Amino acid sequence: MRVFADYDQILADPDLEAVVISLPNSLHSPATLNALTAGKHILCEKPPISARGSGRIICTGWQAIG
Repeated sequence: MRVFADYDQILADPDLEAVVISLPNSLHSPATLNALTAGKHILCEKPPISARGSGRIICTGWQAIG
């Protein structure tokens, strides 16, 4: 088992292909965008977003990254 000091270390690890976003709802959007930017696959607990604008931001980020 590996232990990480923070979320940024997890996202920077090239051996990890996916992350589970299991945070309070208000933190889903920033965590999801960070994981997308790091090129990770994402499993986000529901609700994936807490505001309509957050959904647009995540979709735009996902489309930009490809």
